[in-house]
Amino acid sequence: MPAAIKEYIITEKKVQRRLSSEIQQKLKVVMKCYTIRNFILLDGNGFSFQMSYMINKKRLDSDKHMNGFYQLENLENGTYKIRITVNSHY
Repeated sequence: MPAAIKEYIITEKKVQRRLSSEIQQKLKVVMKCYTIRNFILLDGNGFSFQMSYMINKKRLDSDKHMNGFYQLENLENGTYKIRITVNSHY
């Protein structure tokens, strides 16, 4: 059961040069967290990560390991639609 699904439009330049960073930035918004830690791109468009939160000016690191995957769809004019799906923790 997916925890979160979100789609964004990004440029071809971002896909080629900094896909990992772009996914992490989008995950921060999707998961409503302060930072993404231990982000690892896996084979087959998968990824895993941990999150941290900022509460009362204190950083709280989560021990949960989240996983998910992304899909890229080539649109016109050098843009891509990226769909990020976060599954669950393990």
